[in-house]
Formats: sequence, C-alpha cells, structure tokens
Amino acid sequence: MWHSAIIRGAVSQSTQDYYYRRHPATGTTSGALAVLMRHFGQQYDIAAVTPLDLARFRMWLLTEPINRRKPGHPLAPATCNTYLKGVRSFFRRLHRYGLIDLDPAEDLMLIPRPDPNPRTFTAAELRLLVEAAAANPIKLVAVRNTAMVWSLAETGCRAHGLTTMQMEHLDRERWTATVWEKSKGGRRARPVFWSSEIGRTALLRWLEIRPVPAATVFYAVCNTHQDRYLPHCVRCQQRWGQPLTPNGLGQIIRRLCKRAGIPSRGPHAIRHSVGKELIRSGMSLGAVSQILGHRDPALTVLYYGRLESDELGELHSRHIWIE
Repeated sequence: MWHSAIIRGAVSQSTQDYYYRRHPATGTTSGALAVLMRHFGQQYDIAAVTPLDLARFRMWLLTEPINRRKPGHPLAPATCNTYLKGVRSFFRRLHRYGLIDLDPAEDLMLIPRPDPNPRTFTAAELRLLVEAAAANPIKLVAVRNTAMVWSLAETGCRAHGLTTMQMEHLDRERWTATVWEKSKGGRRARPVFWSSEIGRTALLRWLEIRPVPAATVFYAVCNTHQDRYLPHCVRCQQRWGQPLTPNGLGQIIRRLCKRAGIPSRGPHAIRHSVGKELIRSGMSLGAVSQILGHRDPALTVLYYGRLESDELGELHSRHIWIE
C-alpha cells in the first residue's frame, strides 16, 4: 500500500491521517494519498513516479468529475491545491528519508487561483442565522447553537478554534479566552474576546445549562435524545461531552442557513465577515491581523481588505478631485 511507505514512528498519527484517511463507517477514503492511489492504483511503484506522471495527475484532478459533494463535477481549484500540497509534502518526505532518489513533485505547480473574494454574511443574514438557531424546538440545542453563532461573530474564531476551546482557558470575568488554531507554521495560541452584551448573554446562557461537565466549551449531544443525557444510552456515552469537529460545526451552520432561507455558507464565512467589518469600522490593519490570529498582516489585506465593486465606486465618489 502507498501509505505503508510512510515511516511509522517518524511522523505523527495526525500527519498519517492527513496523507491517508479512511472513514470508519463508510470505508471511503480521503486525503492526498487516497486520491493519488485512486489515480495510479494501489500497486503502482512509488519509485517509478515521474514529474510527467504528477503533471498528468494534476490535470486529472482539475478535469475529472470526482467531486463527492457535487457528483459529476470536477474539484474546485482550492481543493485540488489541498491535494497537490499533500502530494508535494509526501514525496519531499520520502526523498528526505532516502526512500526515493529524486523528488518527482519538486516542480509540481499549484492551480492558479483568482484573487480571493471571501464569502461573508451581512448583518441582516447573521440575524436570520441566529433566529434560525433560536427557533430549534429543542431548547438545549437552540441555546448551544445560538451561543456558537454569536461566539463566531464575536471572536472571529476558525472552526477548529471554537470547537477545541477549553473551559479552563475561558475567563468569564474578563470575557476572554485563549484558543489554539491551526495556521501556517503549526498551531498557535491567540486571545479572543466577547465585547457585546448580546454575545456575552448567549454564551452565559449556554454555560448555565450545560448538562454534562466537559473539557471544551461546546460539545456534541446524542442525536437520539438531544434534550437530555441518558446514562444507559451507548450513543449518549459516546457523544455527550465530546468536542464538536470542525466539519460538524460546518454542518450545523449550513443547516441553519437552509432554515433561514439564505445562501449556504460555512463558519469561516462568519470569520470573513468579522475581518471585513473590523476594517470598515476603521480599526488598524495591525490590530485586525492580531485579533484574527494572522501570522502576516499581508494576509489580512489580501483576504479582508478587498472591497467589492460597489464599495469601491462609493469611496471613489467621495473623493472627486477634479471639480
């Protein structure tokens, strides 16, 4: 198997999962190596892969209808690049460990992407999202989801940061918390803040009714009895108190979008909204960069400092100099 070429003990389990993941329930695989094996076949000799082979693999990624979420459609350029980065990392690692003589992925190019124009929520759409969360007939889930939406809007957390936020790192007196988020260069800690009364109230309501003590602030509940914990239920024991996954949080936000009747977006779109609104409010780019946890302020400018055409037109009309 291709993934057996990874030296076990030399890389962490998370790195192995990054290269090759298998869903325990469905048996489906994902990750860079899973897609690579799908193209070449599991018995293909790794040492025989050439730069031309990987160039053809790159074109196959871009053109073949292998999109699982949209059957019959090719992958988005961003998804292609995720797999290509994993392939480059894998072959670079094999070359460094002496398992192959040359690195065939050394010149493997990523797919050029258009200028980033992140999807965001308007203030009105965010209110509709909160209303959809609060309308859940199960009070416990309604309070939890409302608190999560407001916390995303207050803190600008990435999905991973919110789902792994620890109770021991939450300061309810100062309304701050420390989160560890994945970013370029590894996980980094940063402070987050709740400044509005509505955001603090939503979080406090959830903290007051959390039925099960857990390490993380937000956690999963049993899908069978979401309103209460049953000690004799195996699924309750497996889920109650367990951290939500970033993917699980994304599914919650997208379901709320559907119920609210607005275009489907994930939790990262709320983060984009926070960044753009902070910049529009006049906050310095340096401060916005620190609040969002960017390593490089240039990322803040690239992803959040861009204006739409109508916004540019409005600003341009305010600064007419030839009259």
